Amino acid sequence: MFRLLGFGLVMALCLTSQGVAGGEVEARVIGGTEIEQGNKWPWMAAVNYVPGPESTRKSLICGGTLIAPRWVLTAAHCVINSQGQRTLPDNLLVVVGSAHRDGSGGEHLRVAAVRTHPNYNRDGLHNDIALLQLASPATVAPVNVAGAAQLDYLGAVGRNALFTALGWGRTRANDPASGARLLHEVSLGYVPGKQCRSTWRSVTGSQICAGGAGAVDTCTGDSGGPLVLEHDGTQWLVGITSYGAQECGSPGVPGVYTSAASFSGWMEQTATGQLVDLASSSRSDNTSGSRFTTRVVTSAISNESALTQASAVGWRLRSDAPVSVRSLDGLTCTQRGGITDCRSQTVLSVGQQANPRRFEISYSGQTDADVELEVTPIASQHNYRQRANDVIGLRFSEKPDLSLHLLREVLADRRARVTVQLANDAPHVAAEGTQLRVFLPGGTRIANLEAAGCVNGVPVVCDLGTLRPEEARDLPLDIEVGSGEGELRFELAARNGSYPLSDAERSMPASGLLASARSGGGGGGSLGWLALPALALLRLLRQRRH
Repeated sequence: MFRLLGFGLVMALCLTSQGVAGGEVEARVIGGTEIEQGNKWPWMAAVNYVPGPESTRKSLICGGTLIAPRWVLTAAHCVINSQGQRTLPDNLLVVVGSAHRDGSGGEHLRVAAVRTHPNYNRDGLHNDIALLQLASPATVAPVNVAGAAQLDYLGAVGRNALFTALGWGRTRANDPASGARLLHEVSLGYVPGKQCRSTWRSVTGSQICAGGAGAVDTCTGDSGGPLVLEHDGTQWLVGITSYGAQECGSPGVPGVYTSAASFSGWMEQTATGQLVDLASSSRSDNTSGSRFTTRVVTSAISNESALTQASAVGWRLRSDAPVSVRSLDGLTCTQRGGITDCRSQTVLSVGQQANPRRFEISYSGQTDADVELEVTPIASQHNYRQRANDVIGLRFSEKPDLSLHLLREVLADRRARVTVQLANDAPHVAAEGTQLRVFLPGGTRIANLEAAGCVNGVPVVCDLGTLRPEEARDLPLDIEVGSGEGELRFELAARNGSYPLSDAERSMPASGLLASARSGGGGGGSLGWLALPALALLRLLRQRRH
């Protein structure tokens, strides 16, 4: 029993010849690297067999993934043997938050219930998924479970998508004693379904395939562990390690993983209403202004769960700077550190959206700052698909906000017209005594110096006077190119400063002034790499919703 539930469990499975030939499958990191810090993947779980509920003797069965404080996702074949017997909860111990095979430094958690998919097919390893309900909640943060957006991303990028697989399994394919003492990670490429089915004919849409160009793979002992995708700045659990070739790392043979996104409804149902999928959409109509004025953020939440009704829906606002948050709609808000939770009594059915709520943001810092405010929906249930893409940039500054970008047109006689587009993007303060300073390399000069209102020198100085709030101007400069060596630098400055400075400085190589424009037609045109729109560069001030 002890041996069967260990690395040899899936080796006992006999798969049909149509899908996977008997003896070709391993419960399968080959070619990976060690992880010495457990906090890199804190939600990585080690699923261990123990003789009884009081025993401290344990043996690693499989990997798993913490998807909620009380729920670990793993493979069904990890907890069902070849006779169809399910492992008892008292015989399982889960460890999270440790990179060590022995679980040192991690949380040791008993299992209260084992839930396997009712349609698990051990002959073809279809529906190879199970949930372990923990007797007590884990304190480490769970991973997010992939959804439709991540599957769409895989479909769009195809083979260019890269995953990370994790496990303590064999590091040498044919060496049973090569189980890793430290957690290993390996990068694997996405293998589209059609290509995968040329090797594994029984693969379905609820499975995902991954492999590498060399001898990289998951292997015996890695079953049940995670296949992770980095997307939109978030780690997503895409797959659960299921099976692969008997010879781990066989060239051209991908591994097969249960698609987590395909089982969202089953997970929600099995977790008895403890998992919910909430999304938020937020905006602010006044992102930039004085440090001493407030901003108002409006946010709406929708329930995108498959089955679960969300209760006590609320908003979590997280900031990287000292701000205070006040609900303008009577919600109760509590703040700890840079996190504010604002709760309501709202109940959201599947597909329903809560009425938008307004939040007043006050900045208490002593210096000008760009503040990122991240909005995350919360509820009494665990939000297992936190998108982390509802971010609003707020600027608190007492200075003008100067910006410039450059457009180029090739003229005759080794001349080019550079139109300097200048702006003060601040809505509340004028830029006084504004100057454009142009640093030219040797042999290069501005031909229309007087017409442009500029004075020759090092640098060339063009006095612009006052730029009103949100005023923009164009200044065309006809530049006669010398040897084409060196760099031109443009700086926009005001007597009362600018925040941030980076938006008010641009440079370009002199050799690029006379280069042919890439866009077709006409005698001139803008050169893409010189076109640096100020409004696009600022865009910390716009909400980043994807």
